[in-house]
Amino acid sequence: MLKWPIISSWIVIIIQQSTYQIITNSIDKKVLKHSRRLKSLDSLRGFAIFCMVLFHGFQLLEMDLLGVASALTENPVAKVIEFMARMAGIFVFISGISNSMSIYSRYSKGTTNGKKTIMESFIVGLWFIILERVVYRFLDRPVTGGGIYDFDTGPTYYSYILGYLETGVFHPFPLYPTFFSSGALSMMGLSLMFYSVLLVILFHNEGYKRIHRNLLIVGILATFIIVISPFLIDILRPIWVQALIDENYGKIILVGILVGDSDPMMPFLGFALYGVAIGIEIKGKVPKNIFLLVGIIVSSIYIILGTIGYIIFGEPPVEHILRTLPIQTTHLQIGIMILIVTMLVYSEISKKDKRNTNKLDYKLKKKKERMTFLQLFGKFSLTMYLLESFFGSVIKLLILDKVFPGWAQNMALVVCYSMIIVILWFFILKIWSKFGQIGSYDWMTAQIKKRVRKTLSEKELKKNHSKF
Repeated sequence: MLKWPIISSWIVIIIQQSTYQIITNSIDKKVLKHSRRLKSLDSLRGFAIFCMVLFHGFQLLEMDLLGVASALTENPVAKVIEFMARMAGIFVFISGISNSMSIYSRYSKGTTNGKKTIMESFIVGLWFIILERVVYRFLDRPVTGGGIYDFDTGPTYYSYILGYLETGVFHPFPLYPTFFSSGALSMMGLSLMFYSVLLVILFHNEGYKRIHRNLLIVGILATFIIVISPFLIDILRPIWVQALIDENYGKIILVGILVGDSDPMMPFLGFALYGVAIGIEIKGKVPKNIFLLVGIIVSSIYIILGTIGYIIFGEPPVEHILRTLPIQTTHLQIGIMILIVTMLVYSEISKKDKRNTNKLDYKLKKKKERMTFLQLFGKFSLTMYLLESFFGSVIKLLILDKVFPGWAQNMALVVCYSMIIVILWFFILKIWSKFGQIGSYDWMTAQIKKRVRKTLSEKELKKNHSKF
């Protein structure tokens, strides 16, 4: 167990050093060209949300969830579904790409500085952390297990409003899901704070132009975090669990941020940093063939290591599904994510290059282009992430349970219901998008960013005027 992560870390770091050196030597080749927003990232984010809605539908089953999950472990399709259901890290990964692209773009245009970047990132990061915990404590489905307990065992934690609709009683906010566990959105906020500071350091004094150096530092740091994660989890998780038993709240929060349930910094900060590296590649005018080569090589290494890990260590226990990722799942997931994003971005940029050969044709096609349902889900991803469980549960509790009692004990009906919820979301978002996303959590986040940038710019202007 100890030799495996060390060997894997040296393999990936050696590959990164050699491939990033190729980037430096090939900077005059055909480079990545892109618009302000990559539709492929919206589509991937939308696909992740689509899968999340479907998979979370299984939580509506009025059966022994642990028993059902254990019974399906021998089914190959169920194994794939279980693997994909644990890919919450994809949101952190995509967030790293988009945020690093945004920060790089503003530095290259001279519209930001270190103070502005850190202030905005910390405010948005705190917004994500608070938003997830507040919304979930009012609207989330009941959660059973986590921390001291395995999946679907131990006490059930109810949210305030949905808990009342289900039990007829208002439940107080429980400490564990409110403060001691961490979801994907909280980890997006924490990782944003971390890598914004890192990028400010790297981009200082036009450091954003030093593509090779930046990719090497970010890549090695991402690899290091992923590699040390299993060691830290093995060492610190028992300490975290004991702190929960002893009700040592300070230790619970500090150690939980690193290795607690369900999406802690280990290994998800590494996922975010790999996303940051890809964002730098896209914005840093890396030759597109080199971008493809680096992505395929690094992802292949991780996929091979993850596959070998599954052969050596086997499937993670179903009862540990609420815990952070084991080493074999970490390697396989990050490998798949890097490969998918590399292929999607390369494909989108290559298509744009072909379109640019005939600008008139491109303008006509652009007018006819319509947003796909995955891109639509991607643009409302934050809203869907926070509200999908409440939306599906309310319809179940107030309508279906009254009209068709006991229907949720049939797995086929629950799967069909999950598909219906996806369709309903599509029509709701289609109408919502015509009003410019106003009122959605995605819109609120964009407004916060605009307000912060405007306020910081105004303060800077006043400061400069006061000097004269």
